[in-house]
Amino acid sequence: MKPAVDSRRSKSVPAAPKGDGAGKRPSTNSQQQNQPRKTPMQKERERKIQADNQRLLDRLIKISNRKPQF
Repeated sequence: MKPAVDSRRSKSVPAAPKGDGAGKRPSTNSQQQNQPRKTPMQKERERKIQADNQRLLDRLIKISNRKPQF
C-alpha cells in the first residue's frame, strides 16, 4: 500500500521528494514503528551485548585512569 502511494507521489511531482527530503521521512517512520516489534530473543541478545559493552567500557576506563608503570 505505502510503496504504491510513494510511486504515485514521485510520478506526479518528481523533484519535490528530493528537495523537501520527503523521500527520507517514510524510512525514519518505518524504523520507529519497527523498533517495538522485536522478538524476546532479539531483546535478550541486545541486552547481553549492551551489558558486555558497558563492562568492557568500565574496564577500559579503569585501565586508562591508571598511572603508567615503566
